[in-house]
Amino acid sequence: MNKSMKLLIALLAVFGLVAAACGDDDDSSTDAGADAAADDAADDDADAADDAADDAADAADDDAEDTSMDISSIGAGVNVTMG
Repeated sequence: MNKSMKLLIALLAVFGLVAAACGDDDDSSTDAGADAAADDAADDDADAADDAADDAADAADDDAEDTSMDISSIGAGVNVTMG
């Protein structure tokens, strides 16, 4: 590849990145107030359902047997010498 071809490819890549950064984020500002109220109501319902599911999972975790183990002694007594 010659130098002008590499320059052309670099310029196209830069143009593509700039075009992508300046793209629309698909948010319409014409009816944002009504959409925000509807989104807040839906979020509140979803949060309530998530909280109920989390409470049920926490209760199940409390009833589960503790299977944790102490791994602090793994590797005890191992000496490593860097030469």
